[in-house]
Amino acid sequence: MNYELNEADGNDLYIRLSGGRELMLSGGRALEVTASAGWYSTEWIGARGVSEVNLNLALPVPAGGFRLIPAFTLTYVPLREINPDRFIFWGTLSLRKEVP
Repeated sequence: MNYELNEADGNDLYIRLSGGRELMLSGGRALEVTASAGWYSTEWIGARGVSEVNLNLALPVPAGGFRLIPAFTLTYVPLREINPDRFIFWGTLSLRKEVP
């Protein structure tokens, strides 16, 4: 479990909790599953509460001394003041250097 605490503009507060797990698949590969939730309190829009809930799925692929990591994230945003559409879909492609 990880946590992050940020303060912005002197009147805003953001707290985020996250955790994850690797699920082993056949062939020795692992699916990375992580989830997180954020709580936001802000004065400028008068909102306070759970700001987002995220589910992330990633499947790292070895590539030499690196790992290529395609990932998909689904974000639910319950605070309409932040995002009136409520759902955000993310796709990312990362490159991570392997350190022995």
